[in-house]
Amino acid sequence: MRIRYIRDWSNGNTNGANNNWNEICAYDYDNVNIALGKTVTSSKVGTNDPSIVTDGSDDISFTFSDLGNVTIDLGGIYDIDRIRIRRYFPNANTTTQYHETKTEVSVNGQDWITVFDCAIEGKYYETSEGKIINLRKEIDKLEENSSLKDVKDKVIEIENSLQVTKDYFKNVLIDKDIECNEIDGMLSLINKVKDISIGKKWAMGEATTGTSSYQFPYLGGNSANMTYFDIVGLDFVPTSIIYIAKNNSVGFGFLSNLSQYYTNFSPYIQFGANQVLNAGTSNMYSIRANEKVFLSNGNVRLPSTSQGSTYSWIAFE
Repeated sequence: MRIRYIRDWSNGNTNGANNNWNEICAYDYDNVNIALGKTVTSSKVGTNDPSIVTDGSDDISFTFSDLGNVTIDLGGIYDIDRIRIRRYFPNANTTTQYHETKTEVSVNGQDWITVFDCAIEGKYYETSEGKIINLRKEIDKLEENSSLKDVKDKVIEIENSLQVTKDYFKNVLIDKDIECNEIDGMLSLINKVKDISIGKKWAMGEATTGTSSYQFPYLGGNSANMTYFDIVGLDFVPTSIIYIAKNNSVGFGFLSNLSQYYTNFSPYIQFGANQVLNAGTSNMYSIRANEKVFLSNGNVRLPSTSQGSTYSWIAFE
């Protein structure tokens, strides 16, 4: 059990009112007495100095009367296997018992765990060996306590539930083509969520036409030589782009006077293999991108009716 403090109580004995501590030891799992030479305080002033309780000798006792305790500070948290409490008893007296004996341990000096209580486990006769309190057994007894066992079972249930959730979450990521491995913790898996493609992308911006022209083909083999602007740097292939002129004579509209190019075609005009919706009367249309308007991957060239016109555009995947 990991502890720092040991507090031991008593309230007189069968021979009188005195409490007599000869030695208190705290052995780790390597059989080293961690309590040896450590600081001892007492709830009352007694005969001799409290330090003799950890001086390594059973010969002299620290004594005061009536109910009280001594406390040992191990100076740090140690994994302690067992505690030995050696109290004084007269030579050849095999029936000495101390009253209200209780031993407690703590990691912080405030929250105490009782590891022996004679009111529960019964009094014992003092011997030269002293009272040995096996902390490993005390841990087992604590775990057998119904309320603590319920807490432990609940923790195990939560751990199992978290593992199931983690496994399910990982499988969902794998189904979304996200690379996962056995060493990924929950936080690592959560951070991978951002890599999931959650739907169609889109982008928007502005572009201005120059003085150059480009021959845009129409369905049926005809084409129109038109000024243009380029959209560059898209990280997706757009299926449609909508754009609107900001500084031409019709104010906000899509390619003003566009209908003059479409007088011999149906309202639905097609660039290459894909369709363009022409609504010349309202100066609006959209274009579905294909190889005949792409400059290269991520770059698109679009027709305009005038030079030096600025367009706001929105591209959709």
